[in-house]
Order: sequence, then structure tokens, then C-alpha cells
Amino acid sequence: MNNLEIISQLEELKDHIETLTSQLVDVTSGEVSRTSLKIYLSHLMEHINVAWHYSKLSDEEIHNLDQEAYERISSSIPKLSPYFKLVEPNDKVT
Repeated sequence: MNNLEIISQLEELKDHIETLTSQLVDVTSGEVSRTSLKIYLSHLMEHINVAWHYSKLSDEEIHNLDQEAYERISSSIPKLSPYFKLVEPNDKVT
């Protein structure tokens, strides 16, 4: 497992979460647009995906990833639990 690369992804994730939460708090209207929230949450998910997939790769494999492969792993959501289900962005889960 490539701990340094995983830690790097999780540190970036943490920084982005802090940025998002500060923006949510500082918004004068009290709301963040759905588009902005969707973009931020998508970026957070990409870091989680990359961290997971990096855990399966060696340093050499990570450093040899081309852009297409990187985009593929950043958008490939691991099924970490049988309880997680994919829903459409506009679905309301009740």
C-alpha cells in the first residue's frame, strides 16, 4: 500500500473540505448554489477514489499513470460497503 500517496490525497481532501465549509459559512445569502456544491462534492469524491485506487498501486505504477488512466481512477467509485448505493444527482432519498 502506498501510504505517502494516500496521505497526500487525504490531506488535499481535508484542505478542500475546510475550504468548502468556510465558504458555506461565509455565504451572505445563507445558501451555496447547487452547482457549486455539486462541483465541490465531486472533487472531494475524486480524492477519495484516487486514495483508494492508489492503495492498490506501487510507486512506479502511480508515477507512470497517464492522464486518461488518472481520470479513470478518479471517477471510479469503489464499492467499499454493500450498503452504499448510487443515486442520480437529483434523486431525493427519503
